[in-house]
Amino acid sequence: MAVRRRALLCGLAAAALILGGCNSSTGEQQTSGPVSLTMWNTGSDEDTKAIQKAADQYKAAHPDVTIKVETITWADGNAKILAAAQAKQGADIITGGLSWGIQFGALGGMVDLKTLGVVDVAKSVSQQAIWKSITSTDGAVYGAPFDLSAYVLYYNPDLFAKAKIAGPPKTWAELTDAITKLKAAGVKYPFAMEWGNTSWLEYFNFLRQAGGNLYDEGCTKATIDSPQAVEALRFYGELYTKYGAPKDAGFDVTGGMGKGEVAMISGGNWLLSGIPSTVPALKDKLGVAPMPAGAAGGTTFLGGRVIGVMSYSKNQQAAADFITYLYDPAAIKTIADTLAVSGSLFLSSRPDQLAGLQAKPEVVQTLQSIYGTAEGPPACPGWEDSSSLVDKALQKSMFDGVAPESALADAAKIMNDNLKK
Repeated sequence: MAVRRRALLCGLAAAALILGGCNSSTGEQQTSGPVSLTMWNTGSDEDTKAIQKAADQYKAAHPDVTIKVETITWADGNAKILAAAQAKQGADIITGGLSWGIQFGALGGMVDLKTLGVVDVAKSVSQQAIWKSITSTDGAVYGAPFDLSAYVLYYNPDLFAKAKIAGPPKTWAELTDAITKLKAAGVKYPFAMEWGNTSWLEYFNFLRQAGGNLYDEGCTKATIDSPQAVEALRFYGELYTKYGAPKDAGFDVTGGMGKGEVAMISGGNWLLSGIPSTVPALKDKLGVAPMPAGAAGGTTFLGGRVIGVMSYSKNQQAAADFITYLYDPAAIKTIADTLAVSGSLFLSSRPDQLAGLQAKPEVVQTLQSIYGTAEGPPACPGWEDSSSLVDKALQKSMFDGVAPESALADAAKIMNDNLKK
């Protein structure tokens, strides 16, 4: 978020009753005695149990620090954290969406982790591209990367064999060739998209693979209307209109793969456990690979959660010290091993910890390859306000006959207008 926007929000805070100021460290600090910390984990109860085990492990070495981890849902997590910031009471530590640190930091609700020593540790070991997405335009880091979400290409090797396809497609051309062969072999939906179907999320993959981007490097203007962006949108649209990818947002991709109707899925890493649990027959033979690359390479979207300290916390340094511990291999292993019992994979922001996952070698190798090229969403001002409107502009081109150049010009105007607010 731009400095000018942060200043405006701070100036309006008192009148709007958003927060009582924009100091990133407003809480009166406890200086001695035992420390009790509360952490709100935006996610599942399984996640919370795993993090609690790491917290208990931390307490064994720090007996004066007690940490209670509680679950908050994605449905109401953002609103709950905002309400806590308004009231200046609630959790000391929160996890949430990649943009939440910038959002709440700009309102004075979170502490710049650079001032607490977290960034020195976290940035030295984390996947590097994600830092562009979580660093405010004024250089502050209110949320450090906690875990990551990545795009994976899933495929059914039996259907590939039926269509005489040797292996997963590595390029756009190989993808469309495979789709054509699978269709000829009787597969109803050769390729389906799960994470962000028909939205900017999937488009981001093709945009970056074509050599385009949403904004320029300095967030001074939108570049979504570049020739590379047009090429990407044309290809993205054809995957639906020419090659038959289902466009229904509620399409059951895993069920379709189980019925033999879907051969390939572009989806989030959670399907690494979701598909085998839904389709037991694929448990030991589900194929995984990085997404097919475009002319500019294989870059794909990287999501995940950040973790940070609330500004009203009276134990900011203790909270920061625990966050720093969560980057320790021992803590990562505890969380990952606990989640593995329930069939889930914990993808730490540390690439060097992927090798320790309880997963097949080809899964680990695929994730390591993806981590090497993936990028997070933009941290440019106004993107959160623009993204849903950008979706509509993309869809007008894909499904309503609007020329890609015109649709992307409309998207660029929306993004540039919001940049100026």
